[in-house]
Amino acid sequence: MELKLKQLASIQSGMNFRSRIEFDGDGNALVAQAGNINAQGVLLVDTLTRIFVPKINEKYLAKTGDLLLKTRGNINTVAVVPHIKEPILITSSLHRIRVDNKIALPEYLAWYLNTPNLQQKMQTKALGATIKTVSIRDIENLEIDLPSLEKQEIIAALGALAKREYALQMNITQIKHTLIQARLVRIAKQTN
Repeated sequence: MELKLKQLASIQSGMNFRSRIEFDGDGNALVAQAGNINAQGVLLVDTLTRIFVPKINEKYLAKTGDLLLKTRGNINTVAVVPHIKEPILITSSLHRIRVDNKIALPEYLAWYLNTPNLQQKMQTKALGATIKTVSIRDIENLEIDLPSLEKQEIIAALGALAKREYALQMNITQIKHTLIQARLVRIAKQTN
């Protein structure tokens, strides 16, 4: 079955901060920005900035299971918000996608939106001379292939395993590179 994204979820732009986001150790909320989502579609929770907000507007809060979509740039990566006890505000560099869990699984939808085909579709809709931006209307009208919830679960699980394998391969490559460089430096220091 194929449905438009707006039939599966509600989409909300993030909060427009008027000034630079400053860390506050005594803050009452965390802020998610585009830079907190890596290329593999993972929200890097440890990099979220703690701030103090006098009044938290629920409209800009991300909850467990919400999707965060980078709206600007050449890649519109999507991440699923993991379980976090503290409130997470999103900036205007992100759209929050709140999935209807009776119809679709957030993990499946994140996987689907991160596929090269959908990324290309988003880029063809993006506007802007210097920094391309994808509008909510264009995101809402994306057509999503939606199998049964059971199949979505299987696809999401396999997608997560593939993502984990990729991360491990990258880690192994980095370790190999470091070991080779250390060995070459040792050889260079040896006297004949």
